[in-house]
Amino acid sequence: MVALGDSAISGEGAGAYEPGTDGPGGDFCHRSTRALIQQTAIPGIQNKISLACSGAASSDVRINGTTHYTEPSQA
Repeated sequence: MVALGDSAISGEGAGAYEPGTDGPGGDFCHRSTRALIQQTAIPGIQNKISLACSGAASSDVRINGTTHYTEPSQA
């Protein structure tokens, strides 16, 4: 299961941010361990990957898209 998007899916405001996404090196994506993707369960699927980044624009979520903070396009 993969999460793409902005603060609504990254977990902005939920706290408990994954290491490296709370400011170190300029990365403020704020991916929370409390984000919706972490609360979602689909039978037979264990792996969850969040590429969501707080403040991301639609141009950050497409093939050959723009970078946001220190991260490449989510696609």
